[in-house]
Amino acid sequence: MIDYMQRNDIFGDFRRKLSNSQIARDRKLSRTTVVKLRKQYEAAEANTDNPEALAELLQSEPKYKDRVVDSPVLTDEIKALIDKAISDNAVKVATGLKKQQKKATDIHADLCRAGYAVSYRTVVRYIRDKKSGQPTSALDCFIKQKYVPGERMEFDWGEVRIYIKGSLMSFNMAATALCSNGRWGRLFSHQDKQAMMEAHVNAFSFWGHVPKFMVYDNMRTAVRSFTGGEKKPTIELTQLEGYYGFKHQFCNVRSGNEKPHVERAVEILRRKAFASRDHFDSLDEANEYLLNVCLQNNEAVREQIQEELNVMLVSYGEMACFEADFRQADKLASIHLDTVSYSVPFEYAYRRVWVKKYSDDVVIYDTDGPSKKEIARHKRSFVPNDNKFDIQHYLGVLKVKPGALRNSYALRQAPPGLQNLFDTYFSAAPRDFIELLIWARDNHFDYQALYSAVNVAKMKGIHTITRESIIAILMENRSAESVIDLPWNKTIEDGAAQNLAMLGNMFNRNPAS
Repeated sequence: MIDYMQRNDIFGDFRRKLSNSQIARDRKLSRTTVVKLRKQYEAAEANTDNPEALAELLQSEPKYKDRVVDSPVLTDEIKALIDKAISDNAVKVATGLKKQQKKATDIHADLCRAGYAVSYRTVVRYIRDKKSGQPTSALDCFIKQKYVPGERMEFDWGEVRIYIKGSLMSFNMAATALCSNGRWGRLFSHQDKQAMMEAHVNAFSFWGHVPKFMVYDNMRTAVRSFTGGEKKPTIELTQLEGYYGFKHQFCNVRSGNEKPHVERAVEILRRKAFASRDHFDSLDEANEYLLNVCLQNNEAVREQIQEELNVMLVSYGEMACFEADFRQADKLASIHLDTVSYSVPFEYAYRRVWVKKYSDDVVIYDTDGPSKKEIARHKRSFVPNDNKFDIQHYLGVLKVKPGALRNSYALRQAPPGLQNLFDTYFSAAPRDFIELLIWARDNHFDYQALYSAVNVAKMKGIHTITRESIIAILMENRSAESVIDLPWNKTIEDGAAQNLAMLGNMFNRNPAS
């Protein structure tokens, strides 16, 4: 191989009209090499379309074909693991999870954690060779910015698709980022103003401090309107500003480079967290996992983060985030909120109630008395024209109209175990079932206790399950109330095992005669 200076000296020999053989002898080179260089030289000289072709050739580095070297470190086992990661990425793209692919740095980190001694460049080179010939997308060009540490925090949303109990679901990830690349994120079931407010409260609680400026793009949860080219913030954003003391900054349209830290934060958190794991039992579990990823990510820049936080305002408590308004309950004892019907106790039919809408909950109050009283609480639904009815709200009506129970929304939206209890033992006696629920409510027994009592009755040889037999079992030992007095909104499955064990002990102490 010859270097840049040797090649240009040979080009000078061509200009001096020396022969190929003489140049090869004088410079101790192969004549074949000299011939190849002469062809390049003469082609550049003869290029009439580009007068600067020879000058460009003189300034360029000599080019040689890359040698194909099989790295001894890159074993077939490692190649198989990298191939699997590339294959998993292809599956994610096909299933709409394109933004949650693993990058080369993630694949390399996985290999190192598995105990393989392979360099990052080797992994990158192998992946590049695998993808050679495939079209690549153009990269956006950004202008590098310099920010004052602690002056600003960036906020953005990003979509995340994960599996909850085996079902693929889409969530919205709120993310904040500092100039030091400190990052925080949290998943929400919906991207609305209440979620935006709760995201800020959770973020400020996580950091413990508030910046001078919060930076946003033109998201609908932050920008209310454009008037004369001026962007006006939403009422919710102004409420947050008034409570925490920060000011807003809006980016220009389609200018992600104006908030580069959070653009990367959404991508990095989504990839670091959910490229490696995307199956969870609940949204709460996914958020707990995401929080741990944030803490691990921030550990590498802990000192820089602290420097920023030291010049920020200390966060002042936690702001309550909700949208409140009055609603009129209808003849079905329900109020309507965003096309969804939510039940209230039947005695509030046709009455005016006060409703608080949170990001995930709807809480309803009676404000007619000397102090407001909570009368209903529901998990918020985002399904258009959905119905959320609690059977507890209709027990008084159903006692008078027991025939309406079987096909009621209230029963069919109750926990599966309660529906099974009715269908199996009380379908011919709906009034007894309703009276059992009223008795259980008044005596502080929950659905779990009813379900467990049925199992104990079977253990004791009682074949005919009635309202009286269930009540008798639950009242055998009133001290059991301290064990099974759990909140009514728990599902049967959560506590049935505990209650069954307790009631089983009762059975052992009081064997059937």
